[in-house]
Amino acid sequence: MTLQAGIWIDHRQAVLIRLKGERAFTETIESEIDSKMLSSRGPSETGSSEKRRDRRLALQYAQFYQDIVGRLNDIDVLLIMGPGEAKTELLKVISETPSTKAIITKMQAKDNLTKPQLVAFIKEYFDVPVRKTGRSRAK
Repeated sequence: MTLQAGIWIDHRQAVLIRLKGERAFTETIESEIDSKMLSSRGPSETGSSEKRRDRRLALQYAQFYQDIVGRLNDIDVLLIMGPGEAKTELLKVISETPSTKAIITKMQAKDNLTKPQLVAFIKEYFDVPVRKTGRSRAK
């Protein structure tokens, strides 16, 4: 059986959704990237301090992506979604990692969604039936 999954990612977190039959299992992976580093790109940072900051940020991104890739070993097909560059950066790491480079990956731009919206989107993308949770009213 082909194991399908979707991941929504930005530089702060990733939400991994694995599909097993009609069931979806979600896992949130928080990055350890200092939020001050993400937003502190200004004129006060110059020269070597900016280079140090960039190297530290690149190392934190690499650790975040490796943490995610370590959770993908059993996945056959992966849909990568997100609003910015993180999805492309993750795809590069997946394709360069021997244990995951055989994963069939697809990419799609997608802004913030709630976890239930993500699950529904991924199920629809992979043609998995979505159960309706509402009750029908008897007349």
